[in-house]
Amino acid sequence: MPRAWQAQSIEESYLISSSSNQTFMSMMLFMVLIAISLQALEIFWEFLLILADHVIVVMKFARRIASIQLKTQETFKFLLNSREAI
Repeated sequence: MPRAWQAQSIEESYLISSSSNQTFMSMMLFMVLIAISLQALEIFWEFLLILADHVIVVMKFARRIASIQLKTQETFKFLLNSREAI
């Protein structure tokens, strides 16, 4: 094999090796970005679940307040009616 061909084949193999290394690195970077995106999605999902739990707690609290307010109104109506009856 002539020296010129050896040099050319060494250069080609270096370019092929460099290209495959770049492809491998970009695939690894892509996989890392996917993993980070999935982690971010999981964190966002947990945030939504916590937010939903808080909304449920607030709704239960609001329902209790409405129930107390309704009982208070009924009590005042009863007191007013009993006062008029006297």
